[in-house]
Amino acid sequence: KSVTSAQLTVAGQPAVIDTEFRPFPFSASGDLTAEAVFVGYGITSGPHDYDDYAGVDVEGKVAVAFRFEPQRHDEASRFDGAQPTRESDLRFKGINARHHGAAALIIINPPPAAGEQDTTYEFGGTPSEIGIPVFHLTWAAASRLFGAAALGRGYGVIESSGKPASVALGVQAKLTAAIEAVNANVANVVGRLPGKNSKRAIVIGAHYDHLGLGGEGSLAGGTSEPHLGADDNASGVASIVELAEALGALERETDIYFVAFTGEESGLLGSHWFVEHPPLPLPQVEAMLNFDMVGRLRDGQLTVMGTGTAKGLNAVVRRAQLGLPLDLQTSADGYGPSDQMAFYARKVPVLHFFTGAHEDYHRPSDTADKVNADGAALVTTFALRIAHELANAELAKPYIAVRSDQAGDTGTSGRRGYGPYFGSIPAFGGEAQKGVKLSGTRAGSPADKAGIKAGDVIVKLGEYDVTTLKDYAFALRQHKPGDAVKVVVMRDGKQVTVEATLTEKKSDSDSKSPHGHGSKPPADSPESQPSTSPH
Repeated sequence: KSVTSAQLTVAGQPAVIDTEFRPFPFSASGDLTAEAVFVGYGITSGPHDYDDYAGVDVEGKVAVAFRFEPQRHDEASRFDGAQPTRESDLRFKGINARHHGAAALIIINPPPAAGEQDTTYEFGGTPSEIGIPVFHLTWAAASRLFGAAALGRGYGVIESSGKPASVALGVQAKLTAAIEAVNANVANVVGRLPGKNSKRAIVIGAHYDHLGLGGEGSLAGGTSEPHLGADDNASGVASIVELAEALGALERETDIYFVAFTGEESGLLGSHWFVEHPPLPLPQVEAMLNFDMVGRLRDGQLTVMGTGTAKGLNAVVRRAQLGLPLDLQTSADGYGPSDQMAFYARKVPVLHFFTGAHEDYHRPSDTADKVNADGAALVTTFALRIAHELANAELAKPYIAVRSDQAGDTGTSGRRGYGPYFGSIPAFGGEAQKGVKLSGTRAGSPADKAGIKAGDVIVKLGEYDVTTLKDYAFALRQHKPGDAVKVVVMRDGKQVTVEATLTEKKSDSDSKSPHGHGSKPPADSPESQPSTSPH
């Protein structure tokens, strides 16, 4: 997206575009003047018993909220301290403001702690918007425009008590923004290694895109430094290059396609394009192996997801492990926030390889010197054994839909569950539309039991309208396990209402978990969406 023009004035005082304020990439265009209301951190969260909008009226007004979440430097806070929860997600704050009737939202940096930069958010990212103008303002500019005393007082009360301190600011704010989407073409890079039988194939893939200079998805707090992505995901790309060379020297019954996917960080765009435009019929693809962050092997611990997605696949994995110093943490489930999900949603068995989250994830500090090269070579050797066996032995039953209550893994992160679980599978990379189109549901999930079908477009969940994946994620987060919710979908041009009882997502492997290091949410529904969650 690009900003054609934008202005922000408070009580007659203008802010300076770029240096003091910027629209967020998900901001809508608009032109309005309205009363400003301070709403703390702009969070409404039943699970955390916290609501910044309680007791204040923001209908038709400009909500003003801090970035991040309360007491983020206190590990004993009702939130997760230094580990951001989804409630700090910037889009969630915008959706929450819109849901409460605000005409616009201004998100300001809190008083910067030592080492933190008081800068505006780098503009860029996916073109979806949340329906109202949403601006980012530095602390220095906010102090000048709204008054350091008023904002500092609210900040102090929240940080000391952990309770909201929302109040009308007594000033008028004027916002104008003209924003347009700009499209660009990007490419998957595909190579084919022919086998004896070109009517059968396996796919080996890794995404080669990353975050550039930061912006949406960065966890570095406003920096514009290069995000090098050595582990995420140069490590995966290196693995598939090595596999291509090694497999080229071995006997192969099937063709092997090696794919460097683009657009993974923007919502699995490249992998979804591939399965929608495959070089051979998808039923002939017998398995997909995906490598995403395999450069930080520690104590031999490797997570392998998808071991239950075909009969005999777990046995293949265990045979490949023999003699290798690997401590495997396996999950039967094939769904997860990376490119293998596009294939599993199309009934292709998958394996996903991952060496674990770390503090450098989506930061400029993910550099090559921190990669465990010997460990990456060990993972690739293990994967070579698997790929070679799969390329020479037809799977007895090519696909198994793993039930959501059978997807537990042998090594979990130990973190708390992900809250309410619905079990929908979004259809990424499709045509622009209002609502969330689904490619299917998880077997045995609440969505499956409620009769949700592939092709349904969810437009409302509970009392919350759904126009984007983020709307859906926000609506889901407003409920708790055990809630019975009405879900409205468009099906074949008609509106259909079903009722689902939400359950709890008990655990997931440590695959880029949102309660890990700020990352890609689990694949149980809308949260696995374009880009990661900015805070």
